[in-house]
Amino acid sequence: MRSIYMLLFLLLSSIGAIAQSSHDQRLLESYESEYLDRLEEQSPVIYQRLNFYLDNTYQIIEKHPRKFTGPIETIKIKDLDNINIFEVQNSNKISPDYKRKLVFKIKGTNKLLLLESMEQFNKDFNKNRQSK
Repeated sequence: MRSIYMLLFLLLSSIGAIAQSSHDQRLLESYESEYLDRLEEQSPVIYQRLNFYLDNTYQIIEKHPRKFTGPIETIKIKDLDNINIFEVQNSNKISPDYKRKLVFKIKGTNKLLLLESMEQFNKDFNKNRQSK
C-alpha cells in the first residue's frame, strides 16, 4: 500500500512538472524538457534562437501559376494551422540553406512553403534582439 502512495506521488509530481513547463509546445515535440531548461539557463541566446526560429523562418503562400514555374519538391505537412517547422524539416529531411531561400510544394494543397536562408534568419534574429 505504501508503494502505491509513493508511485502516485511520483506520478503526480511528474505531471505537475510537465504542466509547469514554460517552453513552447513545438519545442517540446523536438527537444527534451530538461535540455530546454538547461539551454534557457546556460545559453539563453541559443534558446531565444530556437523560439524565434519557430515562427520566423518560413512562410506559407499560395502558388501562383506564373511564379515558381520550375520543378518544386513536394513535402508533407500534417497540420497547416499548427506548423512545427522543426517537425516539418525533420520528417521531410529538409535542411535550410545558408545563402538561398528554399521553396517546397505542400502536398494536397496549392500552397508553397518558403524556407528562409539561414543568412537572412540570422539578420532577422539579430535585428529582433537589438530592438528589445
